[in-house]
Amino acid sequence: MQPFVGILIFSAIETATVAVWAEILFKTVLAHFEVTLETKIIATAVLFVGYVIEHIVAFNVGKGRPLLSFPRP
Repeated sequence: MQPFVGILIFSAIETATVAVWAEILFKTVLAHFEVTLETKIIATAVLFVGYVIEHIVAFNVGKGRPLLSFPRP
């Protein structure tokens, strides 16, 4: 795979992660609902999972591996 395609893919993952996080938090605020602890936990989990996947993809693009491959022990 070309590095450019990999860069586009992990950039899209990062953008989608931030968009979903913002949707969860800011739509709650704009709807005049209180941001509960559960909403904060879900938003934090979305950021964590999204950025972990994005970092794995970015690392693999840099090493020339398949996008979601993990090193074997």
